[in-house]
Amino acid sequence: MTTEQKLKQKIMRGVYLSYAWRKMKTFVSFKIIALFSLLFSLASLVSIRNVIQNGAHAEGASLYHFYTSAFLNTETSVQFLILGVLLMLGLIIADTIRNYRAVPLHAYR
Repeated sequence: MTTEQKLKQKIMRGVYLSYAWRKMKTFVSFKIIALFSLLFSLASLVSIRNVIQNGAHAEGASLYHFYTSAFLNTETSVQFLILGVLLMLGLIIADTIRNYRAVPLHAYR
């Protein structure tokens, strides 16, 4: 590989990475802020530490039943907050995967 090709590859790597960063920064940062605000609201309504401590005694299928029961027997507002947190996590993961796939693999070398 010649020096010119190496230089071109380095420049294009920087271009690809800056493009991916700019594309990801705008939407993902908004979703991360939304995620933390939902988590803060959830923490103000529920003692998450106590829920985890109570669930620590369960194993396997009983763990699933405990958390399902805890979710179904809580207030509607808490249920919506939990669903919002899960939705934001899913959207952030999907955006990250989509942005990672948009950058060609040779840009990471």
